Amino acid sequence: MLPKRISVITLRMAYKSKEDAARYNREWYFSHKKSEGARKKRERKNAIAAGLCGRCRHRPKLPDILLCSWCVEQMRALDRKRSVRDKEIVVKAYGGKCSCCGESKIEFMSIDHPNGDGHEHRRRGKDNARNNQEKTGAGIHIYRWLKRNNFPSGYRLLCFNCNCSRGFFGYCPHERERQHITVVA
Repeated sequence: MLPKRISVITLRMAYKSKEDAARYNREWYFSHKKSEGARKKRERKNAIAAGLCGRCRHRPKLPDILLCSWCVEQMRALDRKRSVRDKEIVVKAYGGKCSCCGESKIEFMSIDHPNGDGHEHRRRGKDNARNNQEKTGAGIHIYRWLKRNNFPSGYRLLCFNCNCSRGFFGYCPHERERQHITVVA
């Protein structure tokens, strides 16, 4: 009986190196960018017309929006991750802890406008959003705005308690305690 012949299949790369393959893919992308974009747009439009999700093009879309429930959840999860990451970057850039009481839990951190012009900053953000410019308003938008503008001065990191107290009463109880201690001592 003859021994079984073991064949070894060798795969040959079409390119000499990974860099050559990346270069070819990059060149192909830029040379076909316009036609590929038009093709993808056509496919999306056809999928939506057929009642399918405009993103994955497999599952039926939800009644009021162009996406299926799975894609909506995936996009929300990605947006949550991005929001947390952006907040972590801004918190780290502004010192990582409350400048009043020293609290360092990221869930409690917020940005304070020390000059008291936070309302004006949020209003400008709404005006910009109406004019299709960048949002600078409240919530995650301010963290993204700070990040895009290289963390400008004129802002500080406060925990939510200190920030709300300054907003409602004009002072923080921690400041009063420190002043009282220095006067008594």
